[in-house]
Amino acid sequence: MKRLIDMTCHDFADETPFFHHELFHVYHAQFFSDCEEVWCAAWSEGLAVLVAQRLNPRATDAELLLSSPRPIRPEVERNRNAAVCALKSRLSSTDDADYAALFSNGSPPGGLPPRFGYYVGYLIAGEAARSRSVAALAHLDNEAARELVTVMLARLAHC
Repeated sequence: MKRLIDMTCHDFADETPFFHHELFHVYHAQFFSDCEEVWCAAWSEGLAVLVAQRLNPRATDAELLLSSPRPIRPEVERNRNAAVCALKSRLSSTDDADYAALFSNGSPPGGLPPRFGYYVGYLIAGEAARSRSVAALAHLDNEAARELVTVMLARLAHC
């Protein structure tokens, strides 16, 4: 996976959600094979944010890694359909520029905030968690997870 941990770019009072997020990735790797397509990052990061939020229900967006370099949630919520569709159109991409636009400080499409893929991934995981336990979601293999991501994106927006 292309992720790098850089705690210096996050402004949080409590680092516990951050560590829950990162430790979830270690746990999740037992069941979910590393892959380079955008959907894999959306699934993995979205679940990590969901787990951190569930384990820390009072966590702020900053503590959930959703505020750097600027607040992600409000900008995505103002234009949720565009954000979901932007991720959906890149699901199979392995292009570094697409990854950077969604999960790093690349150039996001259509005025969306940098790193908006984390929040859209969180929306995907949250929608999936309405009918399955988080533990069951964490245990899905790549094939089952890919199918679920596609179904959840269709529920979240009509593209």
